[in-house]
Amino acid sequence: MSISRTLGRSLLGLACASLLASHASALSLSLSPASAGGPGPFAFDLVVAGLGAGAAPSVGAFDVTLGYDVAILQAGTVSFGPDLGVGAQVVQGASADGAAGTWNAFSVSLLDTASLHALQGESVVLATFEFQRVGIAGTQVEIQSQLVSNASQPATALQFESVTGASVDAIPEPTGAAAMLVGILVLRRALVRAR
Repeated sequence: MSISRTLGRSLLGLACASLLASHASALSLSLSPASAGGPGPFAFDLVVAGLGAGAAPSVGAFDVTLGYDVAILQAGTVSFGPDLGVGAQVVQGASADGAAGTWNAFSVSLLDTASLHALQGESVVLATFEFQRVGIAGTQVEIQSQLVSNASQPATALQFESVTGASVDAIPEPTGAAAMLVGILVLRRALVRAR
């Protein structure tokens, strides 16, 4: 075999390995939207992005725990996305600890790897968490722990370049100017009645 052919194959192999490595490093796990405001309720999607879109890597199972401030938020409901299967094709569950401010959700697909590749695109909504607001301050919803398995290698966890939670904006209190305006209106009304 000639040196140029061997060199060409080596360079092609390095290029392929580099592409695979760069693709694997682009995986992210996040809550979407990144921020929510108002009185609620709030729904946050747990999203894996950077997947293979019909090829490896894809998600075969996950176990994620969110953390939140119980003085501001209360756990509501969890719904699971269809990209790991539905009905008898998947085992799923969720539990919230209102005292500790944690919410765990898990899902294990019973589908084969080829079926999971076919179901999943570049990004997948694993679950949607709905919170009720019980306080007016702002807070964070954090991804405290996560284990997301690779469908092609079930004993291998996907490695994420970024793991991002979400924020809940504070409900704005009346500003000083608004309070002063209300005070002036009350004072004016009292003066008109006094006449």
